[in-house]
Parts: sequence; C-alpha cells; structure tokens
Amino acid sequence: MAFGVAGVVRSLQGPELSSYVRWWIGGLLANDAFLAPGAAIAGIVLARLVPAHVRPPLQAAGYVSATIVLATLPLLLGHGRQPDNPSLQPNDYSGNVLLVVGLVWAVGTAMAIRRVVRAAEATRADASADPPR
Repeated sequence: MAFGVAGVVRSLQGPELSSYVRWWIGGLLANDAFLAPGAAIAGIVLARLVPAHVRPPLQAAGYVSATIVLATLPLLLGHGRQPDNPSLQPNDYSGNVLLVVGLVWAVGTAMAIRRVVRAAEATRADASADPPR
C-alpha cells in the first residue's frame, strides 16, 4: 500500500495531486456521513424485524448489493460518457445493475427461506423425539 501511495505522490504534481487528495478526503467524508450511518440504520431495522437465524443471508445480500451499486455508480451516472464517441459506455447499465442486484436478493431470499425450513424441521424433529407424557 505504501508503494502505491508513493507512486501516486511521485507521479502527480501540483493541481493533479490536490485534486486526488480532495477526491480521497471526499470519499472518506461521504463514507462517514452517509454509508456508515446507513449501514447502522439498516442493521438496526434488520435486527428488529428479522429473526436471528435468517439475518446472515439477508445481510450478505445487502452488503453485496451495496458494493455492486457503489462500484457501478460512475456507469449509472454516466461519468465519462461523450456524445461524440458512442463507443464509450454504449449500454444502459441501470437495467443490468438491477438484474444483478435482483439475482443477489433472490439467492439471499432463497437461503433465508432454506434456514426457516430447516429450523422448522429441527423443531418438529425435537418435538417428535420427545413425546408428551
């Protein structure tokens, strides 16, 4: 990591370096102002609404979805698109991102349902193994 930082500092000079530093500081501030509180609020809501044994797959789906959206945000916002060069970002990326996020949530939901079914089966097995007296 230090090698990468040293390379950036050596290669960027003057206004380019200050722009880079502002970009990183802005990213850190955005994380602290929006992303971390949003994740905390989502965790609190999930903890209140969803049973503990079902939470992990839904949390994973949320984290993966957030990562996908953040990683594709420049494409979704059209940064770098140029009207005189249609080969730059030629697709409508919002539909593809929605498809991928939908698949992530479908898998997360299927895993949560599987956990609910297994918990119900375990409860039934425990009840049938110990007959009432």
